[in-house]
Parts: sequence; C-alpha cells; structure tokens
Amino acid sequence: EGLAAEAQSLWLGLPRGPARATRQQAPGIGEWALYRGSRVTVEGSFLLEGPGPGAEGIGDAATLGGRAINRVQGFRTAVDHGALGRLQLVYEMERRMARAE
Repeated sequence: EGLAAEAQSLWLGLPRGPARATRQQAPGIGEWALYRGSRVTVEGSFLLEGPGPGAEGIGDAATLGGRAINRVQGFRTAVDHGALGRLQLVYEMERRMARAE
C-alpha cells in the first residue's frame, strides 16, 4: 500500500511560534516542527509517522490553546556524498586561520 520507502524521505514542516510572526517570514525561515512521512496511500494521502502535529495541539481548535495550521512546507531528505569532504575542508581552513591569528 503506497510508496513507503519514498515517503520516509518526505517531511511535513509546520512553523513554530506566533502565527503573525511566521506569516511575515519568507518560506523556510524560522523554527519548524518536522514530522516524518510514513507512507503515501494509493489514494494519494500522505500519512505521518507517530502521532503527528495533533500531539502538540496543532490543528486541533478544540484543544485548549490549540493552533490552526496556517502554513505548511514540505521537506525531502537527500544523500549528499560530498558533504563530509566539504565539512572537513571548512574545519581545516578554520584551524589554519585560528593558528594564523
């Protein structure tokens, strides 16, 4: 049922913080609550792992202090094989700069 392996690389992001502040920010800026995908059903529904945002009172107006979902962003994890080498290069440059000072 669905695309389980692909769905696990997809994440649903909901902004944290006051709604007014998050609406004034560019997409992707600020603190985000991330919820990992579990699977995509044959009908196309995207299901989340675990209890999802409802566990934090997000999207449940009946919950005391619950907040409506007014902004959602999708994220996808991807393997970056060159990241470790670039990170090592940056650290090496920082060490050399610190010695030079």
